[in-house]
Amino acid sequence: MKTVALPIENQWREFDGKLWLGLNFVERGYDVVLGPSWEIKPALDIIEPDVYFTKDPGDGNTEFIRKLQDSGILVYGISPEVAIGSKIKYYTQNKKQVMNVLDKYFAWGSEQAEALETIYGDLGDKVEVTGNPRFDLLVDDMKSV
Repeated sequence: MKTVALPIENQWREFDGKLWLGLNFVERGYDVVLGPSWEIKPALDIIEPDVYFTKDPGDGNTEFIRKLQDSGILVYGISPEVAIGSKIKYYTQNKKQVMNVLDKYFAWGSEQAEALETIYGDLGDKVEVTGNPRFDLLVDDMKSV
């Protein structure tokens, strides 16, 4: 069975969405490790995840991402924050190199995906526009869950 690691940096901002994402993985037959990033990171050799969702897909983590990949772990980026409109330039300011090492990146929307392509060119299927799991919980069908 495959294991997915979902670290959380800020419980108030990320917990509900990551829990929802984790439950979707469990429903599809995956084992999921969900918890504070400061507990998950040092335990990765015990957890042995197949997939690690980085909570901070920025240039400052490229060395860590490469280390995970050298261990055979797929690393997917999912950003806990978003920029829209005139703030979109801040969305990419720490992503000048990281897309060269991530296996996949899940963007909030097409505006964010296009901002990344202004730096990298065509990223093909490396970037998927998926929204963000914490906002999935705001859809009317989910409000009664």
